[in-house]
Amino acid sequence: MHCSSVPEEQTWSGSHPGSPVPHGRGTAVSLIPAPCPPQEQAVALSLMFSSFLLPTAWVLSNIYNYRSRPE
Repeated sequence: MHCSSVPEEQTWSGSHPGSPVPHGRGTAVSLIPAPCPPQEQAVALSLMFSSFLLPTAWVLSNIYNYRSRPE
């Protein structure tokens, strides 16, 4: 389950149906994605922030192991 809405069909014009050149007339494609449910946003944001903060917290808690030791 994802929250982006991509239209199933797009209109293309050209000399033959498989032409990859888009034409100005036809179905308009919306560039604004559909809003996600709040629960899905909360899960996504918590995973994103934890992926950045947990490694940083681990390095900062073990900073003395990373310092150069006097010989």
